[in-house]
Amino acid sequence: MDQMMENLVNPAYKKRFLIRFKNKLTLVNIEQIMCFYSEEGNTFLLDTIGQSYPIDYTLDRLESLINPHAFFRINRKAIVSMDFIHSVEDYFNNRLKIRLTKKNEMDLVVSRNRVKPFKDWLKNA
Repeated sequence: MDQMMENLVNPAYKKRFLIRFKNKLTLVNIEQIMCFYSEEGNTFLLDTIGQSYPIDYTLDRLESLINPHAFFRINRKAIVSMDFIHSVEDYFNNRLKIRLTKKNEMDLVVSRNRVKPFKDWLKNA
């Protein structure tokens, strides 16, 4: 019972992900992840060197595994890490566009219905 209460008060979030890539297993620490994204039915993580790795979790499942103070789901296809947000700019149709600290070609756009929660998340960081 004490263990269950401890998990409710201080949930244990994933600290690393085991990745199968090129016939090898690799560990990627959560601090090295800029974002998670979904593309063509698959989920990937993007690390700090710009490498994308497929992972075996859906974005819905990831939301419960990662710290919500460090990561935010900006739309139905992406979750970003606060540590790697370089800038946020206005985008058409009352949305926001996120630029990460590292160069990447992905368009990370906060959906209209998540703009206010996203701003609140940034303010409370």
